[in-house]
Amino acid sequence: MKVLLRVAQGVSDAVLVMSWRNSPLVWRGLYTQSRENRPLSWSEHWKWWNTRYTWKIFIIQVNDGETTRDVGYLNVAQMDYWEPETGIAVGEVDLWGQGVAKEALKLIFEWLRTQGYKYTRTTIPNHNERAKKLYISLGYKVIGDARADETLYRKEL
Repeated sequence: MKVLLRVAQGVSDAVLVMSWRNSPLVWRGLYTQSRENRPLSWSEHWKWWNTRYTWKIFIIQVNDGETTRDVGYLNVAQMDYWEPETGIAVGEVDLWGQGVAKEALKLIFEWLRTQGYKYTRTTIPNHNERAKKLYISLGYKVIGDARADETLYRKEL
């Protein structure tokens, strides 16, 4: 299985990302939704989608040799800062544990290097053990607290 990234575009990708963000298994790992214990409304998601001015969102794809399909998203935020922030969600939960998120992040690390960045960071809700394990396995180190019940991690590229 090969992991690919494509730049998200248009309303159809916004709808797709919202569907993943509103899966209870996925949103339990996201900061705001897990704290509020509820799915997003379209207006909340659309505002999030349209108010990130210095970011890129990528659709994660997998190719099994016959077909290529969209399976999740990866965003790179705060690109006007010296260490942009990564966030990821694999929406097809049957692919969890199969290395899709790890490979997608490796692709984005390479892309960030080509953009001239030397570091990246992420924030992870303290209850999201899967995300902590993933990011630590990729070389992220804890650098402090972020919002309440959330930790900030950094990786040298």
